Amino acid sequence: MTAKNVIIFVAPYRYLAFPYYKEIIPYLKHTGFKSVFLNLVYKDDISQDLSIGFDEIYHIENTNIVKTSNKNNKLLNIIQKIKQQKKNILSIIKSLDPIAVISSSDLTLNDRIISRWCLKRKIPFMILQAGIVEGTNKKLNRPTLKHRVLYCLFNKILNIPIFRRQKIYGNEEINHTHLLIWSKYFVFNEKRKNIYFIGNPTFDKLFLMFSDKRVIKNKVVICTENIDDIYGIDLFNKIVDIYIEAIRELPNLFFIIKVHPREPIEKYESIFKQYQFPNVEIVKDVNLYDLFKECDIQVSVKSGSSLEAAAMGIPVITVVPPELYNQMTDFFRGEINIRVTSGEEFIEAINKLLDYNYWATFLQKRKKYFENIMYSSDGQSSKRTADTIIQIIENNRKHFKKTV
Repeated sequence: MTAKNVIIFVAPYRYLAFPYYKEIIPYLKHTGFKSVFLNLVYKDDISQDLSIGFDEIYHIENTNIVKTSNKNNKLLNIIQKIKQQKKNILSIIKSLDPIAVISSSDLTLNDRIISRWCLKRKIPFMILQAGIVEGTNKKLNRPTLKHRVLYCLFNKILNIPIFRRQKIYGNEEINHTHLLIWSKYFVFNEKRKNIYFIGNPTFDKLFLMFSDKRVIKNKVVICTENIDDIYGIDLFNKIVDIYIEAIRELPNLFFIIKVHPREPIEKYESIFKQYQFPNVEIVKDVNLYDLFKECDIQVSVKSGSSLEAAAMGIPVITVVPPELYNQMTDFFRGEINIRVTSGEEFIEAINKLLDYNYWATFLQKRKKYFENIMYSSDGQSSKRTADTIIQIIENNRKHFKKTV
């Protein structure tokens, strides 16, 4: 290992990226690499960042630009702010002299600033898929002529990366960036340069919790989502009514309403208070995986928690009224879930999933599904990701030595 061994991590979406980074950093430490987190949000609370395992944390300086109400000067203000932001970011990166930079996206302004700097200095810029991303399995949308002219002017000529080249995740600098992605499912062109299929490190522990033995506990966990804020109150009420119908008609089952972190628990307490169901408990700040261990079925609309439940071996029901289905991407595809549109269908699905005859079918579908959408359910994605990062760095070193 040479003296140049710093890997810089950035996280435009920290709530997604940090669990991912936490799983792979220990494998990098064992090889002598130093993991440094560059916090790109001024005065952002990073009190929990050290628990991720970073060796050091750096902050960018505040970008103070005098605002103006003059419309003619607004663009100038934006350009000044971006130039200052670029200067602040690159001053730290240059001082750290990294051997590689890792992010969870390439679609933000900061990512564009850093990736272009890496490109000029022949330093690997890697993008790690840290969550479900839409659009990578679709063809690139051809930008308008106006967009292409503006991109050329600002990004190429003035070197101010205001505009994206395109809108597809992982393809901003398609011939340079290294895209580490869960599986072929999320890629529109699996033959593109520098693409690696590594699975999802955050699911390693879930796959290790999996058991093909089943003991019926007569418990159902419903994981809520911010449906009223995203799709409107009418759809929210319709979905809640479907839940209520099943709870009323299945008194021998116990239902746990797990409230989403971004929702107030009082919202659901006020809804269910009027019914006084003895077979309902509403919770929020509890360990999700502990809940899954104690239940037979997990329910959501389209939550990523359903993927986590299925990984642990919990059959899934998704409650998706017809008018909502056309507004969302179905990542479950009926392979690990039963999709229902009414209270009657919901009750029927619950009874079906509790039947032992369904269990063997679910296990077969589950294995095939995760091998497709997450490359493998072997629980080795963290190590596979770290090994891939190290290999990219070593290959870049060898290539650079040959060209010097």
